[in-house]
Amino acid sequence: MQTIWLSPTDYVSGDTSLSIDYPSIHHSSTIVTSETIGDDKWILMSLRLPENISLEEIVLCYQVSNARSFICQVRIYELGLPEQGLVRCDEAVALQNTSPGRYKSILGGLFLHPAAR
Repeated sequence: MQTIWLSPTDYVSGDTSLSIDYPSIHHSSTIVTSETIGDDKWILMSLRLPENISLEEIVLCYQVSNARSFICQVRIYELGLPEQGLVRCDEAVALQNTSPGRYKSILGGLFLHPAAR
């Protein structure tokens, strides 16, 4: 089994109410800040994976700033032809650790289709 580490600088969002502050000499983590209250805030990370790979698990390392903040969903969305995609994993979660935490999603060999990428 091979472990692939992803960079915290790969997060993006089209939501103008979110700001993403990438790691620097001032802090070692990516910090996402919302300018508005409410849910439906999304950040995305592209998984550039080799051909014919199966995913066994995803480990999400996180920390929220206060008890009112939370992460409520982890989703794997596989893009195919233009404007086509498939949700491959969609987990409701309740991640609220105000100290560094880890969430492990067991995928059990989810195979991503090379023709769809």
